[in-house]
Amino acid sequence: MVFFVIGVQKKGAQKSQKDQVNTSIASYGSLYDVNLDNLRFKLGNFDNMMMNYEAVSKIETQVEHLLKRIQKAYLDVEPKADLEKMKIDSKDHGAVDSATFVVKFTWDDSKYPRNQQLADLLKIITQRINTVDNNIKNKLQAYQDSKNAVATLGKKDTGTILTRNLNEVFVTNKHIKPTDFINTEHLQTMIAIVPEREAPKWNAEYESMNEYIVPKSSKELPVGSEVGPYKLFRFVFLRKMAEDIINEAKNRKITVREFTYDTAEIHRREEQKNKMNTQITSDVDSLKETCVNSFKDIYSTYAHVKFLKVVIDSQMRFGSAEDYQVLVVKVNKGREKRIHDGLIQTLADKSRREFYGTKEDLNDSEDFFPYAFALIDFP
Repeated sequence: MVFFVIGVQKKGAQKSQKDQVNTSIASYGSLYDVNLDNLRFKLGNFDNMMMNYEAVSKIETQVEHLLKRIQKAYLDVEPKADLEKMKIDSKDHGAVDSATFVVKFTWDDSKYPRNQQLADLLKIITQRINTVDNNIKNKLQAYQDSKNAVATLGKKDTGTILTRNLNEVFVTNKHIKPTDFINTEHLQTMIAIVPEREAPKWNAEYESMNEYIVPKSSKELPVGSEVGPYKLFRFVFLRKMAEDIINEAKNRKITVREFTYDTAEIHRREEQKNKMNTQITSDVDSLKETCVNSFKDIYSTYAHVKFLKVVIDSQMRFGSAEDYQVLVVKVNKGREKRIHDGLIQTLADKSRREFYGTKEDLNDSEDFFPYAFALIDFP
């Protein structure tokens, strides 16, 4: 949904001018009054307003980026969410949707006191944005850490046999017994992962890898198709020769893995999985709650920044707080250009109309309008 916040110079009767603006919008949107009590803003002199107008433009970009980051984070964990329907706390109207919040906007002095000098008011706004930004970053990092930990553990369980936890494969296989594996003070078992086509060669040559491999100790383990196009063989060797055997296997392009049959490891891994799943559930819930609260808070900040930008621009353009009024246009879908064209025709001097328009119309880097302008187009 798109809204234009505009500041227009007062000319003649206020009602008559509003009627003219409303006529220029025609059927392309709806016009709403906003009572900002402009006199309460302490904007300072023209130089001060010019400097702080640049500052509020930077804050505008910052708060827009933060809203998008909040939206992305929330939709990642709640894909069906509709932020447009989320209720925002309005000072005078209670909890309302974002559209109502804009068209019935009232300034909230409890959050952003207008009795502060403009530079101080901008500091308050910036501090609020930074606080929410840091909170979102921390929650996102916690969620991402949990997500990565679960993914890493899952990769060990569901990856290829070259990386999977072998206890997951062997301990749960009723055809494989603990006695198939020998691990004593001096002897150790290794698992050779051999491509099926290389199995006969393995059986014929494995003893030649090292003189300390126990002869005839190779035994194929009945793991079936779950390990893919491989055969698994256990073999036994003298424990102190493990590194030499691993290196020789690499030279022969054979993968060998050290292995100890351990039923307790399965229980430990299950406990680890449960703990991680509990943690990621907690982190997801925490992130959702933070996104919802942050969106409500920062959407309000976002709207305040937009209206403040128009107030500063209007006062620089038109002279004093009594010389302009702020209005909101709710734009019908796809009618942005029509409304700008109508406002330019109504508010610009005839001799200067050709100088106004969007940056696309003017082939310029910035829009140029005969009115102060800020765009609200989120969500």
